Amino acid sequence: MRVVSLIKRADGHVVKLGDVAYAFRPPTYAAEVEDPRHLARFSEIPEGYVIQAHPEPPPIVAPVRRRGRPPKRLSDGDLAG
Repeated sequence: MRVVSLIKRADGHVVKLGDVAYAFRPPTYAAEVEDPRHLARFSEIPEGYVIQAHPEPPPIVAPVRRRGRPPKRLSDGDLAG
């Protein structure tokens, strides 16, 4: 799981839990945390850390061509939309 720090120090900060040091550095201020005990500890500090599940990447969807009419041609100054 990804833990994101809400504490935004210029140089970031390090949190040591047990034998593991988690570095929360700019620009993401995030660290990968696998130990369930460490995740539980970070979740006990909601004002300082947010736990994020790894989102699945969105599926790749091929564009669908509309049937029945040809595509609109744009001149140099036209905007699509």
